[in-house]
Amino acid sequence: MATSRGRPGHGGWPKLAALVALLTGGVAGADDPTTSPAPSAADEARETDVLRSVARQTRSPVKAEDLVLSVEGHPALGRPEAALTLIEFSDLQCGFCRRHANSILPVLVERYVDTGRVRYVFFDFPIETRHPAAYGAAIAARCAADQSLFQPMRQRLLSSPGHLQPELLESHAAALGADAAEFSRCLGDSATAEAVQQDLALGQQLFVRGTPTFFVGLSRSRGAEVHLRRRLVGAQTLDVFEAALDSVLTEVTGSIAPHQPPVGHD
Repeated sequence: MATSRGRPGHGGWPKLAALVALLTGGVAGADDPTTSPAPSAADEARETDVLRSVARQTRSPVKAEDLVLSVEGHPALGRPEAALTLIEFSDLQCGFCRRHANSILPVLVERYVDTGRVRYVFFDFPIETRHPAAYGAAIAARCAADQSLFQPMRQRLLSSPGHLQPELLESHAAALGADAAEFSRCLGDSATAEAVQQDLALGQQLFVRGTPTFFVGLSRSRGAEVHLRRRLVGAQTLDVFEAALDSVLTEVTGSIAPHQPPVGHD
């Protein structure tokens, strides 16, 4: 459950989101589900000042945050006792999510997760209006997580955007060596679908507008909670992630520790 301060009211956000998209041309590097019509001239005139302020913030890939979020029960990489947590809201049919998973995530794991400084946690945000198979793929990834196969399954699904039909999900699991009966049972379990739906509802509460969207925060309660401090929208470059992570690490340690080789590597 999230607690927030200073957030815009939920009822007014769709209108603001549509107008910000109009002013800024949308957010680069994110699949965006916003479909609201363009505002009338009267609406735009009334809200110009506030929207220009929001638009200026939208152009920045990193924004400040101040809220507490529970991450219990979510698939994760890294140690629960890590000082920082990096959260990703993603859609398994999203091309930008695939690009991030292939190019940026491995480096973040090597430099931050494997060195014990960051825990990486995954949340689901399937945008079914654009990606009809994304919801079922999210369920399949969670079922794979029950068999310690989350990352292999997630990578396989991201790499197969045209082969995520429900009838193919069990074959993906079989290719990874999953227990077929257990995987099939999980796919049909309403609790698994409800967990994905809860992530989607939470993302909407946090005003996640597209995927991927990331949050960086301070780990609390032995990794069960995160005090979010930064938001990153879209498949950003490595230097943007490093700047956001290092700035929050500085808040914790007072200085940025140099990059260390991954634990267990020569």
